[in-house]
Amino acid sequence: MTDTGTGMTPDVVAKAFDPFFTTKPLGEGTGLGLSMVYGFARQSGGQVRVYSEVGQGTTMCLYLPRHTEETTVDEQPVLLPPAGSAGDGEVVLVIDDEPTIRMLIKRGACRRGLRSDRGARRSSRSQCAQFERPS
Repeated sequence: MTDTGTGMTPDVVAKAFDPFFTTKPLGEGTGLGLSMVYGFARQSGGQVRVYSEVGQGTTMCLYLPRHTEETTVDEQPVLLPPAGSAGDGEVVLVIDDEPTIRMLIKRGACRRGLRSDRGARRSSRSQCAQFERPS
């Protein structure tokens, strides 16, 4: 992925994958995104490379090993209930620092008949309708 932003200094690049490291102001980011990408890449036998120049932008390259073995499926896939089916009173705890992401997850949970807010006093139908309104 490449951007044409401000780029990163070498000291910022050196810390970019550290958990909780962020250059954003307090309350505007957790600093977990790149550390999670790095963790996923390493667990998968891959790596992440950063190329950045101050004033020019940054390029992040994610390298994952190629899978060459034949695969077999031993288990049946997990099937989600159809949209709108009853969730049998199940509640989903939604945690994310981005309001848009929280709203999308809550909307998906609602469509599956799950509640995403224990303190909600409205019916689930009115909650779903609330999520469908354009902002």
